[in-house]
Amino acid sequence: MKQPGEELQETLTELDDRAVVDYLIKNPEFFIRNARAVEAIRVPHPVRGTVSLVEWHMARARNHIHVLEENMALLMEQAIANEGLFYRLLYLQRSLTAASSLDDMLMRFHRWARDLGLAGASLRLFPDRWRL
Repeated sequence: MKQPGEELQETLTELDDRAVVDYLIKNPEFFIRNARAVEAIRVPHPVRGTVSLVEWHMARARNHIHVLEENMALLMEQAIANEGLFYRLLYLQRSLTAASSLDDMLMRFHRWARDLGLAGASLRLFPDRWRL
């Protein structure tokens, strides 16, 4: 006959990672009910041996924030580049509408492209009733 502790141990070893995750998702109040236990939980750490669950969670949050800050910096750089391109295109539009002829318009367009550092540029003209 098995001792009550042995049965409990067998039941606990039958739990797998998915069951633990499912339980925690279904019972978010677990961490409130067991605040002291959460503080005592240790997570393996490759450098420091083990860290508390709270430290582990904070480290993950810091890493996530760092990645988000890098992404935001890249987005800001792209936005600045897009703003510059927008104003250059605005200048081109003003310049092209001020052209006195088609040849003048093409000359202005190619000068704009050259000043922008483009290897080449072309215009595609459509009739008044064009379709995609």
